[in-house]
Amino acid sequence: VVDFLRRGGAQDANAADGLGDARRWVLWWGLLGTGAAFIASLGDVSILAKALFFTSLFIGPLLGLFLLAFFRQGLHPRAVLAGAVCGMLTLLLFLEIPILPPGAWQPPFGGLFAWPWNPVLALTATLVWAHAFDLAARLFLHLRQRSDRV
Repeated sequence: VVDFLRRGGAQDANAADGLGDARRWVLWWGLLGTGAAFIASLGDVSILAKALFFTSLFIGPLLGLFLLAFFRQGLHPRAVLAGAVCGMLTLLLFLEIPILPPGAWQPPFGGLFAWPWNPVLALTATLVWAHAFDLAARLFLHLRQRSDRV
């Protein structure tokens, strides 16, 4: 935590200030984690189903970020991040949200895929959305440059 805070611009602060900032960050993350645990305890769904849901929500887009970083360096970073967020949101078309009451969200394509496919769906959606956003940004910049010349 101290290294992270030091990188944020607190190089000149003394050690006591840095330790105080680190303690506040640790307290914040502890409260956030405790709140998440209380939310996860709600509902009738098992903790395993909730863990699989949230894990699959992040694993596919994270793998997509790594693949795009290694194999497609030319993509715009904002397009890649937007693709990752859309990859996560795409899963909501296929999955019920386990922390919501039963019936609160009915996915349009629910039950179409078994849970092991969730990261693959999110990965594929991340790759497709990132490329689509990058293409849209390049087209926008091209049209903008073209109109500036006229």
